[in-house]
Amino acid sequence: MYRKMQDSKAILFHSGKLIDGTGRVVTEEPVLVVEDRIQVTGQAASEQSQVFSDLASVNLKGDLLMPGLIDSHCHISFDEPTTNDELFFHRRAGLATLVAGVNAQKVLRAGVTSILDADCIFEVGVDLRDAIESGVIAGPRIATGGNALINSIAGTASRLLPDRGRRGYGVVVHTHDEIVREIHSQ
Repeated sequence: MYRKMQDSKAILFHSGKLIDGTGRVVTEEPVLVVEDRIQVTGQAASEQSQVFSDLASVNLKGDLLMPGLIDSHCHISFDEPTTNDELFFHRRAGLATLVAGVNAQKVLRAGVTSILDADCIFEVGVDLRDAIESGVIAGPRIATGGNALINSIAGTASRLLPDRGRRGYGVVVHTHDEIVREIHSQ
């Protein structure tokens, strides 16, 4: 069934309880999903599903169905290092990339389908976003900030960075022009 769902452009979920975010639970509300997006619910979902020759149908009797969750602030390339020094100075780009890929799959399995990756190590959020969008790896939709932009008075991480230049986590910027230039490059 999972393979058929992957190969189908449209999926009709039926016979489950739909949680729609309004606080009410609707019993046996069909939901039509086309190209990974909810298109319509209710009787219209059943009617509109008839136009798809490759429709996958999923019976959710006894199950719940809800739209994907959104995490509005995360750092997809972080895991649980023992110190900031380990994370910012001793983490290699390859390991950060693997951690980010595993984390993307974890949050997707938890029902989170969209995230804001506020900033990340080695800009791996940018490459991870592109890999997910092109189907290389499963994961949520990602809006990412790339490297952190840090000046001399920014938080804990800035105390670990040099006065100028780039590290795996952040880019040191001091002027408006430097900030704009770095944002455009990410």
